[in-house]
Amino acid sequence: MWGTDFPGETRTVDVHVAEVRKKLGDDGPQVETIRGLGYRLVPPPRTAADPGPSPTPD
Repeated sequence: MWGTDFPGETRTVDVHVAEVRKKLGDDGPQVETIRGLGYRLVPPPRTAADPGPSPTPD
């Protein structure tokens, strides 16, 4: 379709994941590459000031 002189990037998923990583920045969740499977979001570590959600009562 484009030929060998195509000036764009052929690794479409890599380009999109790089853009997502850039938009999330250092304070957001990290995008982890799982080789052979894909990608996943890794939440930032919790701090004492942010203990996370409370368990729901039964």
